[in-house]
Amino acid sequence: MTDAIFVRQNELLNLPDSLSSPMYSRISEIKNLGPKTESWLNEIGVYSFSDLERLGSVEIYRLVKNAGFPASLNLVYAIEAALTGVHWTRLSKDAKAELKRAIQNI
Repeated sequence: MTDAIFVRQNELLNLPDSLSSPMYSRISEIKNLGPKTESWLNEIGVYSFSDLERLGSVEIYRLVKNAGFPASLNLVYAIEAALTGVHWTRLSKDAKAELKRAIQNI
């Protein structure tokens, strides 16, 4: 892994160098996601950044809602932002509108 990628992962995940692998990080250590989200995601079998990437924000939102958790639109924004490496409030209006449409019937 190059130093640039290593530094970028640490920045996105807010992790010390020794915990830089998204595969082994806790969900709550990823930018935009906290302990409550981590608890919900763990309940549906999502434990790592690679799980987030594999499933995507909309599918994770669907699984969380189907599990009975009171997820809001902010959850799908937070997950999408985590995947793209920005704060959820910095998602574009177009991205937010697309996500809102995607979860409309969930």
